[in-house]
Amino acid sequence: YWSVSTVEFSWKFHICRFDILWPNLSVEETLLFYIRMKGIGNSNRDQEHYEAMECISQVGLQDAHETLVSALSGGMKRRLS
Repeated sequence: YWSVSTVEFSWKFHICRFDILWPNLSVEETLLFYIRMKGIGNSNRDQEHYEAMECISQVGLQDAHETLVSALSGGMKRRLS
């Protein structure tokens, strides 16, 4: 079951699904990578950070924003992807 916010989030960032996560990046670094790749923050570091933290909150990973992807559970990786 996909909530509207999850669908909107996935559409906005077109984040690659499941297997395409870099294990040596943190949750926040992963989202910043995609935000920069998509040009969402318009090269404004404060805006990019805001967008990343907003997305982290939307998928419920606030407590894990500094956690390396390699240390996430399978469910957390699915939320990130």
